[in-house]
Amino acid sequence: MYHPAQRLADIEPFHVVELLTRARQLEAEGRDIIHMEVGEPDFPTPEPITNAAVNAIKSGKTKYTQALGLPELRDAISTFYRQRYGLSVPASRIAVTNGASGALNLAFACLADPGSDWLLTDPGYPCNRHILRAFDGRPQNIPVGPETNFQPTPALLRQHWKPTTAGLLVASPANPTGTLLTLTEIEALADVCRENSGHLRIPTQTGQPFRRNLDTDSEANWTLIPTESGQPKVIT
Repeated sequence: MYHPAQRLADIEPFHVVELLTRARQLEAEGRDIIHMEVGEPDFPTPEPITNAAVNAIKSGKTKYTQALGLPELRDAISTFYRQRYGLSVPASRIAVTNGASGALNLAFACLADPGSDWLLTDPGYPCNRHILRAFDGRPQNIPVGPETNFQPTPALLRQHWKPTTAGLLVASPANPTGTLLTLTEIEALADVCRENSGHLRIPTQTGQPFRRNLDTDSEANWTLIPTESGQPKVIT
């Protein structure tokens, strides 16, 4: 007999995909649809990228890779950070994933103990709480609004932090509001996480906000992997 795991009761379908499916059905029926349901570009993949993908397949690059990604790609990312931001981020600290959701799965698999609470903003990206729940963590919503730029504040963290809270997941730019955190604001959030020996997880589309701290070994404020015990654990 089929007995689904109890956690499934807390994991809802991805409603955006359901809307997309319905919209495409209407398109197939001849309706003119303007797609605003999914966060993807309205232009095709740039030609240099598609050509590189085709050439890779033709040249036989279709085998399993190392778990952390192609070494040459990780080296290239390390070089990008050095040339663009003047940072020294060794390839050994870089992992290539199939998107942010893949990275979140790995992060929560490493950090979320069963029954641990994680602070998430509300509104926020719905999949985040479902990914966390899949690893038996418990999402703990922090209501945010225009008065805080739809971002958490140190005061809100201290208000909602509990003995079972393991960390904070915050996005910059935020989804769906698009608001950004400044470096000063991130540092203030990290201070609260440090006070409570918690983790800080920051999905971001650019490494630039962290450039002043990524290679500061004495503080170890912004790292791409969890740091030693007693330091804030920040994954970008």
